[in-house]
Amino acid sequence: MNRSRLVSISGNSGPFENARNALAGLDLTALKNKSVLIKPTIGRAATVGAGHNTHPQAIAGVTDMVMSAGASRIAIGESPLVGIDTMEAFKKGGITGVAERYGVELLDLDAFQPMKVDIPDGRVLSSTKVCSPIKEFDLIISVPVAKTHMHTGVTL
Repeated sequence: MNRSRLVSISGNSGPFENARNALAGLDLTALKNKSVLIKPTIGRAATVGAGHNTHPQAIAGVTDMVMSAGASRIAIGESPLVGIDTMEAFKKGGITGVAERYGVELLDLDAFQPMKVDIPDGRVLSSTKVCSPIKEFDLIISVPVAKTHMHTGVTL
């Protein structure tokens, strides 16, 4: 993968084409025969278009490109807000339909024990806990919702 360009932005073509266009600007050859976790923002059990969650057509566009690049395994995974049922949020937000259409896994990352990961040369933290299934994937593609956030100011 071309490490000089790890972020790509696209707009004005709808969520499916925007996602595809953004990824078309990157070298996806490193995805061939790799396991890929697509990590959207599905923090709430909200309907499509409410602005809380990544649009399902954006996830479809990413899935389409990852599949076309020859990934050996593709999953869509999330750990939503405390108290939110992940699978219900996937369903209400249209992500279940995307997973079914493309034949990819849906992962409730809260259903697994967290694991400790060391952060070498960390400036603030020396370790953190992450969802253990991420160790099964070669690459993680984050597809967030650009929005204001009560804890971090903004998510991008």
